[in-house]
Amino acid sequence: MAVFTSQKQCSQVLGIPIDILKKARRHPDAVGGINGMMVSGQIYSDRLIPWLEKHKEELSQQTTTDNKEGSLTYWKTVLTKAKALVAEIELEEAQRNSLNLQDTKALLKKISTAQSAMLISKLVHETPPRLLGLDITKMSVVMQQVAREVCELFQNEIDKWH
Repeated sequence: MAVFTSQKQCSQVLGIPIDILKKARRHPDAVGGINGMMVSGQIYSDRLIPWLEKHKEELSQQTTTDNKEGSLTYWKTVLTKAKALVAEIELEEAQRNSLNLQDTKALLKKISTAQSAMLISKLVHETPPRLLGLDITKMSVVMQQVAREVCELFQNEIDKWH
């Protein structure tokens, strides 16, 4: 893969006419670097050559007014391409940020089962011996302490999630 820093350099090395490179630069595919024409001005031959082969007819049929930078047709094409790229990016982001309903239900069932087991363990097995012989006020204090412990355990487990 060759990387060129200018259209002139690319034209000289690869023998591609400069006017074809200019048309490729003005093409909407240049917006995302699909055709090897990067925003930085660099040109990647591994993308450019296959793209030129695929768009040879299109580039040879273009008149300079049809795709000239500044023409209405050119900017409508660029805008359409940019909108499509933005829509594609937004869709990918939405898919990454959405939850699968079945996976969510399964996870919540797993969490509630674990919480239930922990509550039973704390309230049925560990707490009663701590309450023996205490008056109601001290029992209340112990129960509040147990409730805090359970909530802290739940929170610590949630904090482990990525």
